Amino acid sequence: MRTHDRASRRGLSHHRAGAGQRIVRAKTKIRDARIPYEVPERADLPDRLASVLHVVYLVYNQGYFTRADLATEAIRLGRLLVDLLPEPEAMDCSR
Repeated sequence: MRTHDRASRRGLSHHRAGAGQRIVRAKTKIRDARIPYEVPERADLPDRLASVLHVVYLVYNQGYFTRADLATEAIRLGRLLVDLLPEPEAMDCSR
């Protein structure tokens, strides 16, 4: 394995470890602040759709270039969105 490849893999593993630590800290902060988990009302979902579709798009893009499992998961999420909220924007995303 070339030095560059090893350095890239080390950087990737550090990135994943850092992301995991951020998630743990965020969960702890939410728990300690007693922020309740609330499912939005159905009427509020269309207003949130653009943000959700943007994240699904970013996950797909990242997966397309680096990890096929992310792309597959983004496709699954896009199809789930269409099933749950058949808005034209979601339907365009799942094609």
